[in-house]
Amino acid sequence: MTRNTAKKTLTLIGIVTILATITTIPSDTFIGTTDQFKYASGALVFGDINEILNAIPAGKEALELKDMHNIQVRFKSGHGTYFDFDSNTIVIDSEMTSVRAALLFVHEMIHAERFHGGLTPNINAFSKEEYVEGRLKEEAKAEAKACLLRSS
Repeated sequence: MTRNTAKKTLTLIGIVTILATITTIPSDTFIGTTDQFKYASGALVFGDINEILNAIPAGKEALELKDMHNIQVRFKSGHGTYFDFDSNTIVIDSEMTSVRAALLFVHEMIHAERFHGGLTPNINAFSKEEYVEGRLKEEAKAEAKACLLRSS
């Protein structure tokens, strides 16, 4: 990685860290059972997350992207939250709160949007430095977008 690339990367990470620190939801939001997912016939429902997302512009934008790209949402316990490129699915860890899941949904939707726009860095087509820089920029953008949800 060149010195200039490393400097840009550290600057991006610093900006995202500052934004996250300034706009973080209080920790007690993630504690307690009142914010946990609701179950319907043993299956998790997207309703709680959907309500949170619909109340905030960044959330509404993420829901529009979900519909535009026909992205599915699946819940899985204990495996984290991620965008699965192969199945066009956002997998949400069902053990987290709906507030946390909404934040991560917005984050993962950035990865999905970039994938569908052909902007996801390809490790086979880029140099190592270009790939790392591209992935870091994508993570920074995704985290910054989630910060917009936090600050609303």
